[in-house]
Amino acid sequence: SEPRIGAARAMGKLALSNAMTAAADLVARTLGARMVADTGEIDSFDWLPYVLETPAFHIGGGTDQIMRNLIAERGLGLPR
Repeated sequence: SEPRIGAARAMGKLALSNAMTAAADLVARTLGARMVADTGEIDSFDWLPYVLETPAFHIGGGTDQIMRNLIAERGLGLPR
């Protein structure tokens, strides 16, 4: 049904934003200060924009809390 589709999309958005945050955290912990330098060498990449922009995915398109509420109400049938 239509409400379940909305809940499935909300679950997908939460999963994606959480995975992106986990990846950004891993990059930051692993590379440290080296994440900001693209030296032109093979496997060199400036990760800083990705790491800094990742928190926006928890807000854009509906905050994580709004997505959780949508899942609870439409997907699980819980009251508002």
